Amino acid sequence: MDKSWMNLGDRLVSPAYAEGVKNFLTMARNHCEGSDRIRCPCRICCNNLFLPIFEVETHLFIKGINPNYTQWIFHGEEETLPIIDDDTRLGVGVEDKYIDDMDRMLDDIRAGTFGDAPEDNTTSPTQPSIPHPSPNSTFDQLLEDAQRPLFDGCTKFSKLSFTVRLLHIKTLGGWSIKSFDMLISLLRSAFPDSKLPSSYEEARSLERGLDFKYRKIHACPNDCILFWKEYANLNECPICKASRWMPNTHGSRVIPQKVLRHFPLKPRLQRLFVTDKIACDMRWHKEQRVPDETSMRHPADSQSWKTFDEAHSWFARDARNVRLGLASDGFNPFNNLAKPYSIWPVILVPYNLPPWLCMKDQFFMTSLIIPGPKSPGNDIDVYLQPLIDELLELWEHGVPTYDASTKEMFMLHAVLLWTINDFPAYGNLSGWSTKGKLACPSCNSSTDSDWLKYGRKQCYMGHRRLLPAGHIWRTRKLLFNGKEDHRMPPNWVEGASLLTQLQMLGDVQLGKSCRKRKRTAEQLNWTKKSIFYKLPYWSMLRLRHNLDVMHIEKNISDSILGTLMDIPGKTKDNINSRRDLENLGFKKELHLKSEGGRVTMPRALYTLHGDERNKFCEWLAEVKFPDGFASNVAHCVSVRDCKITGFKSHDHHVFLQRLLPIAVGGFLRSDIALALTELSSFFKELCARTLDVNRLSQLQLDIVTILCKLEMIFPPSFFDIMVHLAVHLPGEAILEGPVQYRWMYPFERYLGKFKREHYDKCRLSNPNSVDRTHQTEFPTWFKQCVQDQRTGNPPQLSADLYALACGPDPWVASYAACIINGKRFHTKQLELRRRSQNSGVLVTGDEDTNNLDFYGVLNDVVELHYMGGRRVYLFSCDWFDVGDKKRGVRVDDHITSVNMDRTWNVYDIPPVARVLDDIDGESSEDDGYQENEPSFDYPLLHCEASPVSTPLSRTDIEPIHIDARGHMAVGRECINSTDFIDDGMVPSSSGDGYGDWEYSDEDDLSTDEESESE
Repeated sequence: MDKSWMNLGDRLVSPAYAEGVKNFLTMARNHCEGSDRIRCPCRICCNNLFLPIFEVETHLFIKGINPNYTQWIFHGEEETLPIIDDDTRLGVGVEDKYIDDMDRMLDDIRAGTFGDAPEDNTTSPTQPSIPHPSPNSTFDQLLEDAQRPLFDGCTKFSKLSFTVRLLHIKTLGGWSIKSFDMLISLLRSAFPDSKLPSSYEEARSLERGLDFKYRKIHACPNDCILFWKEYANLNECPICKASRWMPNTHGSRVIPQKVLRHFPLKPRLQRLFVTDKIACDMRWHKEQRVPDETSMRHPADSQSWKTFDEAHSWFARDARNVRLGLASDGFNPFNNLAKPYSIWPVILVPYNLPPWLCMKDQFFMTSLIIPGPKSPGNDIDVYLQPLIDELLELWEHGVPTYDASTKEMFMLHAVLLWTINDFPAYGNLSGWSTKGKLACPSCNSSTDSDWLKYGRKQCYMGHRRLLPAGHIWRTRKLLFNGKEDHRMPPNWVEGASLLTQLQMLGDVQLGKSCRKRKRTAEQLNWTKKSIFYKLPYWSMLRLRHNLDVMHIEKNISDSILGTLMDIPGKTKDNINSRRDLENLGFKKELHLKSEGGRVTMPRALYTLHGDERNKFCEWLAEVKFPDGFASNVAHCVSVRDCKITGFKSHDHHVFLQRLLPIAVGGFLRSDIALALTELSSFFKELCARTLDVNRLSQLQLDIVTILCKLEMIFPPSFFDIMVHLAVHLPGEAILEGPVQYRWMYPFERYLGKFKREHYDKCRLSNPNSVDRTHQTEFPTWFKQCVQDQRTGNPPQLSADLYALACGPDPWVASYAACIINGKRFHTKQLELRRRSQNSGVLVTGDEDTNNLDFYGVLNDVVELHYMGGRRVYLFSCDWFDVGDKKRGVRVDDHITSVNMDRTWNVYDIPPVARVLDDIDGESSEDDGYQENEPSFDYPLLHCEASPVSTPLSRTDIEPIHIDARGHMAVGRECINSTDFIDDGMVPSSSGDGYGDWEYSDEDDLSTDEESESE
């Protein structure tokens, strides 16, 4: 039967298509034996649903038949199975040089690398001919390994395929390099005739034939320049005069101070098309995606994608041209050491792939690794130069690429659509400072902010101007700031307007050696012209940098939870907040009350008190989720102390969307609970895997209403920049599609894997590691050395040294208290029954630890027994995190404060994998739980005249008594200056190595000068 009609494009008007559908349904009716339902073979149903025949006919015309359904086995056509003759198969096997199915992969690699394929006949005649490189020796070695059996007589594995599978299992299982070498050693001992690699390094050397290489580019230690191109032969930076090399006493060998590692992008893009299956998937967005004007499931459904296709039709004509997203974030590869270190990988992700493959880490391409020890901050453009050069070449000229699915060569082009990063990194990549009064990059110069005199930070309110004109809330003074608001919403700043603003900036010299620059008011919050503007299409993109929903969710949830539980340091309702309310002159029922010599602070209705907090903690500790849905939040809840600590980003994601509506409904007043429940529903709807375009327009109006309700409830200090950014999230979703393609969850997990592998390699697998050598070899060497000296010259060997070399007795004693050198020590557990405290431990630092003192608490006292009655006492302690200068320890003029909630493992002990981590810990499969489809019960928000009742203070609980002398001092006056804005070099906090980035009041405080000077 003729099936050519399946590929016709004009289904609704084509007579051939209509005739084909008619014949197909006739055959299906004869096959269904009287039933009126058959499997629907359209592109959406894919034979998974039984539908009435008339409905199937509608699907075939509207949605089209699945082009891959070429054998109609479900509708009456007999299945044809290939007939394989054993003799023929054996004959082929004799002539075939390959042991297994690695031949197809290697043939495709040879064709793609060395040009053994015809050129694409659709290539423009004006383009130059595609060059054909010559084979190299490493690839020939790869072919030889593929043809060599694992051992004599082996017909299932070649040396190459077995090694590749071992490396694959190592990656999936998270093996350390040491364990891989131990397995290789065991296999070589058990099978001495096998052709196995001798070590992990030899196994990795097989990849050299695939041309996976990287370049080392030296950099200025002050981030001024890269020593490449015109600076390649210099020995010092031409800007800051810093030496390229480290001070070296060895003489002959020179060591660079800073090295950027660049992984070329072009060969990695070419590898996507070497495999037949992936090459087909790279065309999915155009050939197999079903267009739907009302829903968005993929970035290809977004407005930005469609607008770009219209503006650059030559690029969109070939579905194989790659569209990329760029993500970057910092992490500490050395775990929690005393000296912080921040390394910044730059990762690219291709968006051509279907949704089930698009954000998988096997398709992530690490392009750059920017070295530390400090975050590059605003100077990240210096390190992005090699990548930008590649992107320019891929846009203007392309790269010859072999397509394994069509067996031909074509010119591959690529485009960078947007960047993905947390908010501090947003400022580094975009050039717009995310601090100060104009911190919002979307509102641009129209950002509405107010300086809080006592809170010492900016607040971002005034969301009534985003309401429709004539809205009743615009005139309600008492519910807001005591004023009417009839301002119009800010206009969207297009690319041409941004270029006009950047022309006012002038030339900006990058590098940490440069003096702090003063920028004028006309320059707004611009700190530089981003290097991405070198790409000719960058200014024409609808949206260039994404706001990260993950971190916005986390910070909003953290603010709500801290205020709800009245957590010190986290709550947004403190004494300074009440003083700011009094200074601004609204919510008078929450002002501080002075009665004689006493000052009291009324308790607010949006905080829990006493038994309410205990019940909330008990409820949260007993919450259970399905497997893989969330981590065990009970580990973060202390019912006895009534504390909640240690929530990660995903914990906040689940709390905000799932737990918050239940929690507030049982404790808070109905109008306050309703506002928080609406906020929860907003994020739940926004984070769905499939977005309804019409629903997004409604969400854009709803989030404005929600933020206005929150302004009626919470004090101004609650509204930091992260709360304000939520108002722009629906608009970005309309422009760029579902959030799961644009948030940091997959990249944070990817960087976590980097960190674990790097830490394991540094500690266990580096043969030059002094710590590793000392740990594994010193005890044996010491014992042998002492025994040799005892044999050769016994009088010069002391009895103590000999006893130490022989080692302790395997049985030890444990004590809860002891007196050593006249000092009394108790364990922490023993002190629970005593009125005194003797469990504190202090170890004074030296030059090796940068004079860093270590503070801890004693858990156990262990007594070791050596020969001759000698005894040694060891303290088992919990050490506090003094490496974190911001959250761990604070050194003031006369006192050192230690955060006892942050513990730290000082010793370099290899981590032990816990089996329960995958069950009780955070799920490693999903980035964040999302609804598959938008919910159909999303309630419409109603704007009542007075949605929040007053007053907001609690009269059933006694107010808090505060020290008037300590808290009623007048804050320092603000400096009014409109001429200059201090552009301080504030490093991004996302590279601090602490995992989840958190926007806090201290972040505002670090740039107060910038805000005050305005």
